[in-house]
Amino acid sequence: MRHRIHQWSVAKLVEALNNKPLHVVEVSEAYSSSKDPFTGKPITSYTPSMIRIAVRGRKRVRVIKVQLRLVKLGNEAVLDRDVIGAVNIGLRYLSSNGSPMQCG
Repeated sequence: MRHRIHQWSVAKLVEALNNKPLHVVEVSEAYSSSKDPFTGKPITSYTPSMIRIAVRGRKRVRVIKVQLRLVKLGNEAVLDRDVIGAVNIGLRYLSSNGSPMQCG
């Protein structure tokens, strides 16, 4: 199932979700990771960090390198750029109980 989801395009996924009893809102993620979600101050730079993960296959174990872009935020938390973007989108477009807010 997970493999099928990764092969879908965004348009197909939105189309499938719109056919379900769900409310889907497409929002832009542009510039969502350029602001600290806790203090609201701009983030000037990220520190690259490489991690390696061992993945067991059928015949052998592979090592996969994952490039992270980390930043230390105002509350001493260290987060990845993608996580900061997701938090900022959630703060911008969701109310406190998780329901979508009226936009525009």
